[in-house]
Parts: sequence; C-alpha cells; structure tokens
Amino acid sequence: MSKALTLFIPKTGIEVNMPPQAIMLDAIRESCIQFCKLSNVWKEWLDPIAVSTTQRVIDVEHPDKARITKILNGRFYTDPLVQTVLTPILPNKADEDYPGWDVDLSGDPEAIFLRSDDEIRLAPHPSTAGYVVLEAVLRPSEDSTSVADVLYLAHAQAIANGAKAHLMAQTGVDWSNPGRAAQLK
Repeated sequence: MSKALTLFIPKTGIEVNMPPQAIMLDAIRESCIQFCKLSNVWKEWLDPIAVSTTQRVIDVEHPDKARITKILNGRFYTDPLVQTVLTPILPNKADEDYPGWDVDLSGDPEAIFLRSDDEIRLAPHPSTAGYVVLEAVLRPSEDSTSVADVLYLAHAQAIANGAKAHLMAQTGVDWSNPGRAAQLK
C-alpha cells in the first residue's frame, strides 16, 4: 500500500509559514528520496526478471513509482530450487574483476550491479537463460505522488523535518529560516 505525499503537509507546513502546496510537495518528495537513500528503510524483494543469453541490459520492473537505490541481495536461477547467490558490486568493480564482462564474457553469473536505477547487469553474462531475483532498497521516483506505507507510518516526522529544512534553507522567500534549517537537517 502507499500513502499520499499530501499527508505530510500538516507536519511540514506548521513551522514553515505554509508555502504553496506544489513547493511543499517537491520538498517532501525530495526529503523522502534522501531519507530512503540514507536509511535503506524501504526494502523489497522484486519479482523475478527473465534473462536471456543474448541480453546484456536487464531492464527492471519497478514497484509503482519507485526506483532502485541499492541492491542488497541477488539470486540467479534456471531452476527455482537451485539458485546462485549473486554478490552486489559497484560497476567499476565489474571491469576490474570480470574483464570483458560487457562484451563476450559469459558463464555462470557471480555478481550483480546497478547500471542505473532502471537497469541491472550480471557479471559474467549468463550462458544459460534464467531468472534474476533481487532484494533492493527503493526510493520514490522524481514524479511520485505517494510513498510506501512504511515511510509515512514509521518515519513521517523525520521526513517532514527534512522537508522543512529544505524549505527553510531557501533564500528570499517568506518561509526562509537558515538557522532553523541547519537544526532540522
């Protein structure tokens, strides 16, 4: 389930002189994104992704209006009962540890990494078609109008404080308060 970003407005606007709603929603969304990146609180196992032997780029199907921030765990399998654990790595580590991974190196995948928040890669590339399953840390997308329940139910005040800090750090507006922004950050 999800919660609308507008639910954060009362917690955010009370101390910020009520800027226009669109500006507040942008600050709340950005605070949610940063909170997710720093806390790893929104974690999910994503649905299996089919991978062919000719497929170099693996597009990720995101949960509604979410993006991947980090891969925590990965599994590759051709038979659901026999899964290979994939080590999450950084893209530059693939170049170091698996030279040629992006051109012609194929075999049993050992590592997984994000190329962008919409794309993952395996190293080496699988020589047998199969499926990838990942546990990922998620964040709201830049156009989200809602967030995962856990962000509102357990962390609404922290996110509202981040949004207030973002708003109060702006200069030349009625809601500017750099000193308080520094306290809330």
